[in-house]
Amino acid sequence: MEAIRFSKYDEYLELFECPIPQVTNADHVLVKVLFAGITQRDVHVIDGNVPCRRDKAFIMGQEISGAVVGIGTQVLVVTPGDYVIVNPFSSCQICNHCRSGHPHLCQQCKVERMMGLHENGGWAEYIIVPEIQIYKLCDNIPVELGILAPLLSVVAHALQFIEPLGLDKRILVLGAGVSGVLWIALFHYKGFRNVLVSEPNLARHEIIQQMDVNYEIITPAVVGQRISTDSSFYFDLVVDCSSNAKALQRAVDLLDSGGKLLVFGSKPMNARICISPFELQRRESKIIGVDVGSYTYPSALALLQCLSNRYLTYERLGIKVYPLRQYKEAIDHVRKRSVLKAVFRMPDDCKCL
Repeated sequence: MEAIRFSKYDEYLELFECPIPQVTNADHVLVKVLFAGITQRDVHVIDGNVPCRRDKAFIMGQEISGAVVGIGTQVLVVTPGDYVIVNPFSSCQICNHCRSGHPHLCQQCKVERMMGLHENGGWAEYIIVPEIQIYKLCDNIPVELGILAPLLSVVAHALQFIEPLGLDKRILVLGAGVSGVLWIALFHYKGFRNVLVSEPNLARHEIIQQMDVNYEIITPAVVGQRISTDSSFYFDLVVDCSSNAKALQRAVDLLDSGGKLLVFGSKPMNARICISPFELQRRESKIIGVDVGSYTYPSALALLQCLSNRYLTYERLGIKVYPLRQYKEAIDHVRKRSVLKAVFRMPDDCKCL
Protein backbone atom coordinates (compact mmCIF):
# COMPACT_ATOMS: atom_id res chain seq x y z
CA MET A 1 0.00 0.00 0.00
CA GLU A 2 0.98 3.67 -0.28
CA ALA A 3 1.26 6.08 2.66
CA ILE A 4 2.84 9.41 3.59
CA ARG A 5 5.28 9.51 6.47
CA PHE A 6 6.97 12.38 8.24
CA SER A 7 10.25 12.44 10.14
CA LYS A 8 10.79 15.31 12.54
CA TYR A 9 14.34 14.16 13.29
CA ASP A 10 15.46 13.79 9.66
CA GLU A 11 13.14 16.55 8.39
CA TYR A 12 11.46 14.79 5.48
CA LEU A 13 7.94 14.13 4.26
CA GLU A 14 7.60 11.39 1.68
CA LEU A 15 5.28 9.02 -0.12
CA PHE A 16 6.38 5.42 0.40
CA GLU A 17 5.16 1.86 -0.08
CA CYS A 18 4.73 -0.56 2.80
CA PRO A 19 2.85 -3.81 3.51
CA ILE A 20 -0.84 -3.69 4.39
CA PRO A 21 -0.99 -3.99 8.20
CA GLN A 22 -2.50 -7.14 9.64
CA VAL A 23 -4.90 -7.56 12.55
CA THR A 24 -2.87 -9.14 15.36
CA ASN A 25 -4.79 -7.97 18.44
CA ALA A 26 -8.22 -9.40 19.20
CA ASP A 27 -9.83 -5.96 19.68
CA HIS A 28 -8.28 -4.28 16.62
CA VAL A 29 -9.92 -3.35 13.32
CA LEU A 30 -8.40 -3.03 9.85
CA VAL A 31 -9.86 -0.02 8.04
CA LYS A 32 -9.58 0.70 4.33
CA VAL A 33 -9.15 4.47 4.35
CA LEU A 34 -11.38 6.19 1.80
CA PHE A 35 -10.96 9.84 2.83
CA ALA A 36 -8.33 11.55 4.98
CA GLY A 37 -8.31 15.25 5.74
CA ILE A 38 -5.39 17.68 5.84
CA THR A 39 -5.63 20.14 8.72
CA GLN A 40 -3.89 23.40 9.53
CA ARG A 41 -2.35 21.59 12.49
CA ASP A 42 -0.80 19.07 10.08
CA VAL A 43 0.88 21.98 8.30
CA HIS A 44 2.07 23.38 11.65
CA VAL A 45 3.58 19.94 12.43
CA ILE A 46 5.42 19.79 9.10
CA ASP A 47 6.66 23.36 9.54
CA GLY A 48 7.95 22.62 13.05
CA ASN A 49 5.38 24.74 14.89
CA VAL A 50 3.56 21.91 16.72
CA PRO A 51 5.38 19.19 18.70
CA CYS A 52 5.24 15.60 17.47
CA ARG A 53 7.14 12.32 17.66
CA ARG A 54 10.88 12.80 17.12
CA ASP A 55 12.51 9.39 17.49
CA LYS A 56 11.20 7.85 14.26
CA ALA A 57 9.07 8.57 11.21
CA PHE A 58 5.30 8.15 11.43
CA ILE A 59 2.31 8.29 9.08
CA MET A 60 0.41 11.55 9.44
CA GLY A 61 -3.35 12.19 9.28
CA GLN A 62 -5.98 12.60 12.02
CA GLU A 63 -9.20 12.96 10.03
CA ILE A 64 -10.14 9.51 8.74
CA SER A 65 -13.20 7.84 7.26
CA GLY A 66 -13.31 4.49 5.55
CA ALA A 67 -14.64 0.94 5.51
CA VAL A 68 -13.96 -2.00 7.81
CA VAL A 69 -12.21 -4.82 5.97
CA GLY A 70 -10.88 -6.94 8.82
CA ILE A 71 -11.58 -7.48 12.53
CA GLY A 72 -10.07 -9.21 15.53
CA THR A 73 -11.78 -12.10 17.30
CA GLN A 74 -13.09 -9.92 20.15
CA VAL A 75 -14.46 -7.03 18.08
CA LEU A 76 -18.11 -6.56 19.01
CA VAL A 77 -19.65 -3.54 17.28
CA VAL A 78 -18.37 -3.35 13.71
CA THR A 79 -18.25 -5.90 10.92
CA PRO A 80 -16.52 -5.95 7.53
CA GLY A 81 -18.28 -3.63 5.12
CA ASP A 82 -19.31 -1.04 7.74
CA TYR A 83 -18.45 2.57 6.98
CA VAL A 84 -16.70 4.15 9.96
CA ILE A 85 -14.84 7.17 11.25
CA VAL A 86 -11.81 7.09 13.52
CA ASN A 87 -11.17 8.98 16.75
CA PRO A 88 -7.40 9.68 16.66
CA PHE A 89 -7.36 10.33 20.42
CA SER A 90 -6.51 7.49 22.80
CA SER A 91 -6.30 8.24 26.53
CA CYS A 92 -4.12 6.29 28.98
CA GLN A 93 -7.02 5.49 31.38
CA ILE A 94 -4.73 5.61 34.45
CA CYS A 95 -3.81 9.28 35.01
CA ASN A 96 -5.85 11.46 37.36
CA HIS A 97 -7.60 13.19 34.46
CA CYS A 98 -8.71 9.92 32.88
CA ARG A 99 -9.83 8.41 36.18
CA SER A 100 -11.88 11.48 37.04
CA GLY A 101 -13.78 11.30 33.74
CA HIS A 102 -11.80 13.89 31.75
CA PRO A 103 -9.77 11.84 29.26
CA HIS A 104 -9.58 14.83 26.88
CA LEU A 105 -7.08 16.32 29.35
CA CYS A 106 -4.83 13.25 29.29
CA GLN A 107 -1.33 14.57 28.70
CA GLN A 108 0.09 11.13 27.93
CA CYS A 109 -2.13 10.99 24.86
CA LYS A 110 -1.11 14.46 23.77
CA VAL A 111 2.61 13.66 23.97
CA GLU A 112 2.74 9.92 23.20
CA ARG A 113 -0.46 8.38 21.82
CA MET A 114 -2.19 10.71 19.35
CA MET A 115 -2.66 9.21 15.89
CA GLY A 116 -1.06 11.36 13.23
CA LEU A 117 1.25 13.04 15.75
CA HIS A 118 2.89 10.14 17.61
CA GLU A 119 1.29 6.98 16.26
CA ASN A 120 0.55 6.16 12.61
CA GLY A 121 -2.41 8.05 11.22
CA GLY A 122 -4.68 8.03 8.21
CA TRP A 123 -2.58 9.29 5.28
CA ALA A 124 -2.42 5.70 4.13
CA GLU A 125 -4.55 3.22 2.23
CA TYR A 126 -5.07 0.99 5.29
CA ILE A 127 -4.75 1.48 9.04
CA ILE A 128 -5.11 -0.65 12.16
CA VAL A 129 -7.23 0.92 14.92
CA PRO A 130 -8.49 -0.36 18.31
CA GLU A 131 -12.26 -0.85 18.16
CA ILE A 132 -12.74 1.62 21.01
CA GLN A 133 -11.63 4.38 18.63
CA ILE A 134 -14.04 3.34 15.84
CA TYR A 135 -17.54 4.77 15.28
CA LYS A 136 -20.02 3.51 12.70
CA LEU A 137 -21.47 6.01 10.26
CA CYS A 138 -25.24 6.12 9.88
CA ASP A 139 -26.55 5.26 6.44
CA ASN A 140 -27.66 8.86 5.82
CA ILE A 141 -24.20 10.36 6.45
CA PRO A 142 -22.00 10.34 3.32
CA VAL A 143 -18.67 8.66 4.03
CA GLU A 144 -16.77 11.65 2.61
CA LEU A 145 -18.22 13.87 5.36
CA GLY A 146 -16.87 11.51 8.02
CA ILE A 147 -13.56 13.39 8.00
CA LEU A 148 -15.38 16.34 9.62
CA ALA A 149 -16.27 14.26 12.70
CA PRO A 150 -13.05 14.95 14.68
CA LEU A 151 -13.54 18.70 14.27
CA LEU A 152 -17.23 18.46 15.11
CA SER A 153 -16.35 16.45 18.21
CA VAL A 154 -14.34 19.45 19.41
CA VAL A 155 -17.28 21.73 18.53
CA ALA A 156 -19.56 19.50 20.62
CA HIS A 157 -17.01 19.58 23.44
CA ALA A 158 -16.82 23.39 23.26
CA LEU A 159 -20.59 23.83 23.46
CA GLN A 160 -20.60 22.86 27.14
CA PHE A 161 -18.43 25.91 27.91
CA ILE A 162 -20.51 28.50 26.03
CA GLU A 163 -24.05 27.30 26.63
CA PRO A 164 -26.64 28.35 27.64
CA LEU A 165 -26.50 31.15 25.09
CA GLY A 166 -29.54 33.29 24.34
CA LEU A 167 -30.62 33.64 20.72
CA ASP A 168 -30.35 37.43 21.06
CA LYS A 169 -26.62 37.34 21.85
CA ARG A 170 -24.09 39.00 19.56
CA ILE A 171 -21.61 36.53 18.11
CA LEU A 172 -18.39 37.10 16.18
CA VAL A 173 -16.68 34.28 14.27
CA LEU A 174 -13.05 35.06 13.48
CA GLY A 175 -11.86 33.05 10.49
CA ALA A 176 -13.95 31.27 7.88
CA GLY A 177 -11.84 28.21 7.29
CA VAL A 178 -13.46 24.82 7.73
CA SER A 179 -13.79 25.20 11.53
CA GLY A 180 -15.34 28.64 11.14
CA VAL A 181 -17.74 27.27 8.53
CA LEU A 182 -18.84 24.49 10.90
CA TRP A 183 -19.53 27.03 13.66
CA ILE A 184 -21.43 29.25 11.20
CA ALA A 185 -23.57 26.30 10.08
CA LEU A 186 -24.26 25.30 13.68
CA PHE A 187 -25.19 28.81 14.81
CA HIS A 188 -27.60 29.18 11.90
CA TYR A 189 -29.11 25.74 12.52
CA LYS A 190 -29.67 26.64 16.19
CA GLY A 191 -31.44 29.88 15.27
CA PHE A 192 -28.80 32.53 15.96
CA ARG A 193 -29.16 35.47 13.59
CA ASN A 194 -26.98 38.20 15.13
CA VAL A 195 -23.72 36.69 13.85
CA LEU A 196 -20.83 38.56 12.22
CA VAL A 197 -17.97 36.81 10.40
CA SER A 198 -14.48 38.25 9.92
CA GLU A 199 -12.32 36.68 7.20
CA PRO A 200 -9.48 38.22 5.12
CA ASN A 201 -9.79 35.77 2.20
CA LEU A 202 -12.43 37.11 -0.19
CA ALA A 203 -12.88 33.70 -1.83
CA ARG A 204 -14.18 32.43 1.51
CA HIS A 205 -16.68 35.29 1.61
CA GLU A 206 -18.27 33.69 -1.45
CA ILE A 207 -18.45 30.31 0.28
CA ILE A 208 -20.32 31.82 3.24
CA GLN A 209 -22.67 33.63 0.88
CA GLN A 210 -23.39 30.36 -0.93
CA MET A 211 -24.36 28.79 2.40
CA ASP A 212 -27.36 31.18 2.37
CA VAL A 213 -27.21 31.96 6.09
CA ASN A 214 -27.59 35.73 5.61
CA TYR A 215 -24.71 36.54 7.97
CA GLU A 216 -22.62 39.64 7.34
CA ILE A 217 -19.01 38.79 6.48
CA ILE A 218 -16.32 41.47 6.53
CA THR A 219 -12.54 41.72 6.39
CA PRO A 220 -10.34 42.37 9.46
CA ALA A 221 -9.67 45.85 8.04
CA VAL A 222 -13.38 46.66 8.25
CA VAL A 223 -13.44 45.27 11.79
CA GLY A 224 -10.71 47.77 12.65
CA GLN A 225 -12.75 50.61 11.15
CA ARG A 226 -15.83 49.68 13.14
CA ILE A 227 -13.85 49.50 16.36
CA SER A 228 -12.78 53.12 15.84
CA THR A 229 -16.22 54.42 14.78
CA ASP A 230 -18.73 52.33 16.77
CA SER A 231 -18.49 52.48 20.56
CA SER A 232 -20.91 49.55 20.88
CA PHE A 233 -18.88 47.19 18.68
CA TYR A 234 -18.56 44.42 21.28
CA PHE A 235 -19.72 40.81 21.39
CA ASP A 236 -21.14 38.38 23.92
CA LEU A 237 -19.29 35.49 22.29
CA VAL A 238 -16.23 35.50 20.06
CA VAL A 239 -15.26 32.20 18.47
CA ASP A 240 -11.66 32.44 17.30
CA CYS A 241 -11.20 29.98 14.43
CA SER A 242 -8.13 31.75 13.06
CA SER A 243 -4.62 30.35 12.99
CA ASN A 244 -2.72 33.49 13.98
CA ALA A 245 -2.19 35.37 17.22
CA LYS A 246 -3.00 38.79 15.72
CA ALA A 247 -6.66 37.84 15.25
CA LEU A 248 -6.80 36.34 18.73
CA GLN A 249 -5.37 39.54 20.21
CA ARG A 250 -8.13 41.57 18.58
CA ALA A 251 -10.73 39.08 19.83
CA VAL A 252 -9.79 39.81 23.45
CA ASP A 253 -10.47 43.51 22.91
CA LEU A 254 -13.90 42.86 21.33
CA LEU A 255 -15.42 41.06 24.32
CA ASP A 256 -18.35 42.79 25.97
CA SER A 257 -18.75 42.70 29.74
CA GLY A 258 -19.52 39.14 30.75
CA GLY A 259 -18.49 37.94 27.30
CA LYS A 260 -16.73 34.70 26.40
CA LEU A 261 -13.83 34.11 24.05
CA LEU A 262 -13.50 30.59 22.68
CA VAL A 263 -9.99 29.84 21.39
CA PHE A 264 -10.73 27.17 18.80
CA GLY A 265 -8.29 27.59 15.90
CA SER A 266 -4.91 25.86 16.03
CA LYS A 267 -1.99 28.23 16.65
CA PRO A 268 1.79 27.74 16.42
CA MET A 269 3.24 26.79 19.81
CA ASN A 270 5.29 30.02 19.99
CA ALA A 271 2.29 32.34 19.41
CA ARG A 272 1.71 34.92 22.17
CA ILE A 273 -0.89 37.57 22.98
CA CYS A 274 -1.09 40.37 25.55
CA ILE A 275 -3.95 40.45 28.05
CA SER A 276 -4.85 43.20 30.51
CA PRO A 277 -5.72 41.56 33.85
CA PHE A 278 -7.47 44.78 34.85
CA GLU A 279 -9.82 44.71 31.85
CA LEU A 280 -10.38 40.96 32.14
CA GLN A 281 -11.44 41.37 35.77
CA ARG A 282 -13.43 44.57 35.24
CA ARG A 283 -15.46 43.06 32.41
CA GLU A 284 -15.74 39.65 34.09
CA SER A 285 -14.84 38.09 30.75
CA LYS A 286 -13.92 34.46 30.19
CA ILE A 287 -11.25 33.05 27.88
CA ILE A 288 -11.74 29.36 27.09
CA GLY A 289 -9.40 27.05 25.21
CA VAL A 290 -10.47 23.74 23.68
CA ASP A 291 -8.24 21.14 22.07
CA VAL A 292 -9.86 17.72 21.64
CA GLY A 293 -13.17 16.03 22.30
CA SER A 294 -13.28 12.59 23.86
CA TYR A 295 -16.78 11.39 24.75
CA THR A 296 -18.30 13.75 22.18
CA TYR A 297 -18.09 11.61 19.03
CA PRO A 298 -21.73 10.45 19.27
CA SER A 299 -22.69 14.14 19.47
CA ALA A 300 -20.42 14.90 16.51
CA LEU A 301 -22.16 12.25 14.40
CA ALA A 302 -25.53 13.68 15.43
CA LEU A 303 -24.36 17.12 14.31
CA LEU A 304 -23.28 15.65 10.98
CA GLN A 305 -26.78 14.26 10.52
CA CYS A 306 -28.33 17.63 11.34
CA LEU A 307 -26.02 19.76 9.20
CA SER A 308 -25.02 17.61 6.24
CA ASN A 309 -27.87 18.08 3.79
CA ARG A 310 -28.47 21.80 4.36
CA TYR A 311 -24.93 23.10 4.91
CA LEU A 312 -22.17 20.55 4.38
CA THR A 313 -21.29 19.23 0.95
CA TYR A 314 -17.89 19.21 -0.69
CA GLU A 315 -19.22 21.24 -3.61
CA ARG A 316 -20.93 23.89 -1.49
CA LEU A 317 -17.92 24.30 0.80
CA GLY A 318 -15.29 24.20 -1.92
CA ILE A 319 -13.52 21.18 -0.40
CA LYS A 320 -10.92 19.92 -2.86
CA VAL A 321 -10.02 16.25 -3.24
CA TYR A 322 -6.51 15.00 -4.08
CA PRO A 323 -4.97 11.59 -4.70
CA LEU A 324 -2.29 10.64 -2.18
CA ARG A 325 0.45 11.12 -4.77
CA GLN A 326 -0.40 14.82 -5.02
CA TYR A 327 0.40 15.37 -1.34
CA LYS A 328 2.89 18.19 -1.96
CA GLU A 329 0.34 20.19 -3.94
CA ALA A 330 -2.44 19.49 -1.43
CA ILE A 331 -0.35 20.53 1.59
CA ASP A 332 0.87 23.63 -0.24
CA HIS A 333 -2.73 24.65 -0.97
CA VAL A 334 -3.61 24.29 2.73
CA ARG A 335 -0.52 26.27 3.74
CA LYS A 336 -1.40 29.07 1.32
CA ARG A 337 -5.12 28.86 2.24
CA SER A 338 -6.07 28.64 -1.42
CA VAL A 339 -8.67 25.96 -0.57
CA LEU A 340 -11.10 25.86 2.33
CA LYS A 341 -10.25 22.22 2.97
CA ALA A 342 -8.05 19.61 1.30
CA VAL A 343 -8.85 15.91 1.49
CA PHE A 344 -7.01 12.83 0.26
CA ARG A 345 -9.21 10.31 -1.52
CA MET A 346 -7.89 6.77 -1.62
CA PRO A 347 -8.67 4.20 -4.31
CA ASP A 348 -12.04 2.60 -3.56
CA ASP A 349 -10.98 -1.01 -3.94
CA CYS A 350 -12.30 -2.37 -0.65
CA LYS A 351 -12.08 -6.07 -0.09
CA CYS A 352 -12.22 -8.02 3.15
CA LEU A 353 -8.77 -9.21 4.19
